[in-house]
Amino acid sequence: MAYHLGYEDPAYFNRLFTSKTGSTPSSFKKNYIPGKKYNI
Repeated sequence: MAYHLGYEDPAYFNRLFTSKTGSTPSSFKKNYIPGKKYNI
């Protein structure tokens, strides 16, 4: 996912995403509900 968004370092993206959402990208993806609005 990180590379698709233009991040060179997946670990950096992971830390950034987790600090902003309180959830890891994989956990967020697992619990994602289409149509729901997320404040990211």
